[in-house]
Amino acid sequence: MTETAPWAKLISFGPGIENVNLAKASYVFGRNPAADVKIPDIKLSGLHCKIFKDEEGGYWVEDTSSNGTFIDNELIGKGKKKKIASGDKIYVLQQSKVKPTEVIGYVFTVLIDESSELKRKQEEEKAAEDNRAYKD
Repeated sequence: MTETAPWAKLISFGPGIENVNLAKASYVFGRNPAADVKIPDIKLSGLHCKIFKDEEGGYWVEDTSSNGTFIDNELIGKGKKKKIASGDKIYVLQQSKVKPTEVIGYVFTVLIDESSELKRKQEEEKAAEDNRAYKD
């Protein structure tokens, strides 16, 4: 099985929480053993949230928690999703819900700008098509 290069990284802030390299299309966070990223804090939902990328190169967080997932200080809301960008702070335990020493979150950092890569590939394909049409 080949390793895929990470497309983003989550830089952790919070007690004992590690950074996460995102290489798969989606990751589920929570305390459930089935979660891709396990965070063993009782205040988290079993399946707390999901971070994923879409086929157009967009990045998203889906809130699946009763306690809430926040982007910066904005609650996403259970069953809803919000687009994210490099530099956004994703809180799984936000300061309005826990003591300051219990806050758990990540800074989302894009490593591969897939929307630019997709646009570049489309431009190359169009140029190749134009070149073929010119030669015919």
